Amino acid sequence: MPWNGSGQFRRSNGTTNGPTTWAAAKAAARKIRTDDHDNHDEDLANGLENCITRDGQNSPTSALPMNGQRHTGVANAAADTDYGAWGQVKSKITADVTALENSLQPSQGTLTDGASIAWDLEANPVAEVTLGGNRTLANPANPVVGGAYILTVVQDATGGRSLVYGSDFDFGEEGSPALSSAANKSDTLSFLYRNSKMQFIGIAKGHG
Repeated sequence: MPWNGSGQFRRSNGTTNGPTTWAAAKAAARKIRTDDHDNHDEDLANGLENCITRDGQNSPTSALPMNGQRHTGVANAAADTDYGAWGQVKSKITADVTALENSLQPSQGTLTDGASIAWDLEANPVAEVTLGGNRTLANPANPVVGGAYILTVVQDATGGRSLVYGSDFDFGEEGSPALSSAANKSDTLSFLYRNSKMQFIGIAKGHG
């Protein structure tokens, strides 16, 4: 075989070897023969077939040690099995770290007021909504088991707005608490997602 297993390629015609294959044959007074050429050319062909083609016609059959070198000019990864450009990797790491930071120290989001109020717990684990009328808080989206969620409910300038809750909210034996009714007052409700329910923990009432 032309490759010796240590990354070295050696020419051979079956009798003489190395970079002076034909000179060695001449020195040995060996005439040029078709079988010598076939052996030599087959060595070259086998050597080439063991190389990776630039157009991807063949693939590695074992791990490729890079000897401390880099792949340069690579494209962004398009699948989980691809390796990608460092810029893409950095952007992904930054986005993941930001998402983790937001989950650990979430900023308060604002829910859209309406007859039925939607609450995406993944996007806004801590949220606020100002009631412009008597409303329903719909079953929340994207809860996580063991997740703690906080909602501040604010009365508008009229006040006296009520809030009813979707079936995924569980207020236990005491039932849902009455909200502050004065204009512009706020109440903060806390929940723990457990047993497929938003279990009510408590309320802080009457803040300005």
